[in-house]
Amino acid sequence: MSWLLVTFIVSVTHAPGWSDPVISIDEPSVNVGAQQKDIEVTDGNHVHQLWFHYQSQTRIGYNVILPDGTVLSPDTMLSRDVWSAYCSSCLVGADFIGFWRESAPIWYAIRDHEGNPEVPPTLFTTTPWAYWWYVAVDSDSLGRVHMSYDTPQGICYSILIPGPVPQEIFRDTIQASEGYTLLDVDGDGVHILYKSSIDLMPRYIQYDLEGNQTLGPIAFVDPSPYQVDNRWSLCSDYLGNACIFYKRGGTTMPLQFTRIDRTTGELLVDGRIIYQPPSESTVYYPAMTQGPWAGSLHLVWTEEDDNYGSPRFIRHAVIDLNGDFIIAPYTAYDYTDEDPEDLSYLVAASNDEGDLFIAYSEIDMSLPGDWIRLGWLDHNYLGIGGDSSGVAQPALDLAPSCNPFSSSVTITCEGASLPGQLMVYDITGRLIRSLSDREGSSFLWDGLDGSGSEVPTGTYIIQGAIEGKATSIRVVRL
Repeated sequence: MSWLLVTFIVSVTHAPGWSDPVISIDEPSVNVGAQQKDIEVTDGNHVHQLWFHYQSQTRIGYNVILPDGTVLSPDTMLSRDVWSAYCSSCLVGADFIGFWRESAPIWYAIRDHEGNPEVPPTLFTTTPWAYWWYVAVDSDSLGRVHMSYDTPQGICYSILIPGPVPQEIFRDTIQASEGYTLLDVDGDGVHILYKSSIDLMPRYIQYDLEGNQTLGPIAFVDPSPYQVDNRWSLCSDYLGNACIFYKRGGTTMPLQFTRIDRTTGELLVDGRIIYQPPSESTVYYPAMTQGPWAGSLHLVWTEEDDNYGSPRFIRHAVIDLNGDFIIAPYTAYDYTDEDPEDLSYLVAASNDEGDLFIAYSEIDMSLPGDWIRLGWLDHNYLGIGGDSSGVAQPALDLAPSCNPFSSSVTITCEGASLPGQLMVYDITGRLIRSLSDREGSSFLWDGLDGSGSEVPTGTYIIQGAIEGKATSIRVVRL
């Protein structure tokens, strides 16, 4: 298709491991603003896109594409041919379900994993919104969709059995709530974030799959003159705990990370500052997904260029569940060679292997209008997994003093620069220990975990990262 060719004339620099960003829609939005959007991934790399401003109209568009721009299901209008906006989506099994507002009412439609229609546009509720339009959705293993959304009475939590005739089997209104909300389902728990109507700060609450409240509300951000920007991100870690990535207001506007225990509500990580942008810059659209192995999380956001005051960078990092960097923040996509430029409405999704997919709107003066671009990161580049053939050579080498080892092992690092720490994971990806006491170019692991207990025999992954690139080796304890 001819529109794929334009991807090669755009002045964007991408980091190793990241794809060339492809234009992922047939027609831009012209004179109506950038596209609010959502994406889901099926079949490993089939990216389902849902967006507002389809063909420059107040309609909802939908397609399915591959990361190289190959179209599997062409652009089409998912909504009815009436005023429609503010979309969100999730997967129900292998099917895609998209939601949107027709002004106030909430509608949905279902497509199968290939993009074929299964349920046409269907009205869910006529309940209007009061402060914020977004409808947060996720599904459970029973094929039901859990939803949180703003209403004049507060944030509603609903459970829907989707189909040609919608069945709402539960609804609850969260007390003292309003405005922005997010939701994530993991196992038998439903994590919900919302804004308190008392102090306008975020709260966390948890339900089971039948609508019984099990935790909260929990205030996880200290009250201050500075609010939390209405661009939070929520996902679950591999243990089912709630992980929250958000931007704090104020003069410095840092990106922060909070992790909440699913059983006790304890703050396992309490508002740790993950990234402090330069004083001349501001960050936008923080997004977080599960990472390439069990103990990791992908973080991605847009950031202003100091010289222009508009977002021209897309940054990426990988953290462990304590908020320590496995891959320090670096620039995934650099658009500073384009003038003017503005990147907006960034969203992200990952597949089961830990590949990261991002979609974002871009003003391209060579192709007038706002286009959606799709990029992806191959998780193999991060140094975790099997075959890494065809992946750029790492800037760091790790060599064990003995392998297998019985009680302790020394890891020697070689490279142009050396890491400040090494991370030790078990074979499932669970973080075991952080090694930070480097002597010269070497780290000693004494075979103990972070609590000082001896680890059992087995295979362990030791990883280090410099310049945004990770290297890992496997060692066996006898």
